[in-house]
Amino acid sequence: MSQPHLFAPLTIRGITIRNRIGVSPMCQYSSTEGFANDWHLVHLGSRAAGGAGLVVTEATAVEARGRISPADLGIWDDQHVAGLQRVTTFIRAQGAVAGIQLAHAGRKASTAPPWDGGRAVPAELGGWVPVAPSAEAFDQHSPEPEALDRDGILEAVREEWPAEFPLFVRLSSSDWAEGGWRAEDTVALAHHLSSVGVDLIDCSSGGISPGIAIPAGPGYQVPFAQRIKDTVPMLTAAVGFITSPAQADQIIRTEQADLVLLAREMLRDPYWPLHAARALGRDIVWPNQYLRAK
Repeated sequence: MSQPHLFAPLTIRGITIRNRIGVSPMCQYSSTEGFANDWHLVHLGSRAAGGAGLVVTEATAVEARGRISPADLGIWDDQHVAGLQRVTTFIRAQGAVAGIQLAHAGRKASTAPPWDGGRAVPAELGGWVPVAPSAEAFDQHSPEPEALDRDGILEAVREEWPAEFPLFVRLSSSDWAEGGWRAEDTVALAHHLSSVGVDLIDCSSGGISPGIAIPAGPGYQVPFAQRIKDTVPMLTAAVGFITSPAQADQIIRTEQADLVLLAREMLRDPYWPLHAARALGRDIVWPNQYLRAK
């Protein structure tokens, strides 16, 4: 069996991703009433043309009150499908796989975009009362959410999602807070998720509680992906400050993760995969329109 590398294909269920590079979900705060528009087509489409194997939409709300902000992407209405289909059709035409992050913001919902301050949006300005697992507010500036008691979301998604399509779950692998969620808890949850049909864990961390000091640095979340991969029969994705081709390739070659997801680096360079292939001496397919620059 050949050693995996950054540009080796990855087959999960009935889908083959052309390389191990994915575009991580990144909120764009550019929708009106949840609809995808030209910004989403260009933002996501350019990363597909740039050589990424997997292109994942931003957090896409499954109900209006589950949006982070009033400008979030949505999929709670059948009318949202046409705009999303326009984007995914283009992504597939470039040879990439389109993914969607189904999301519910919980107690962090109903806030303004970061460039507008990121504070809670009152009802008179288009905000709403958030819903969450408990009635605990996110911070002193956030409203108290309405508590929910329904469970079983992961099983429900797998039942609805076609069997030939992979199902990923993005987890906050650690709260980085004393007495909070730990890596060991994530491993235990991963065992359960594997048993109900989840194919891959996207290993993020933090973001659950405000004011937590996170020891961020190059590849700081990769150990979470490796720990799950080493102990659970499940694929993993590594995220967080993965910036250089050699770093990303090393993560795959040493089998710390099966997929790397890039966010900020893809904002800086939508064509990072094409440049990475050149840096690593890999010959990959460029769009015909760009061949003169190869």
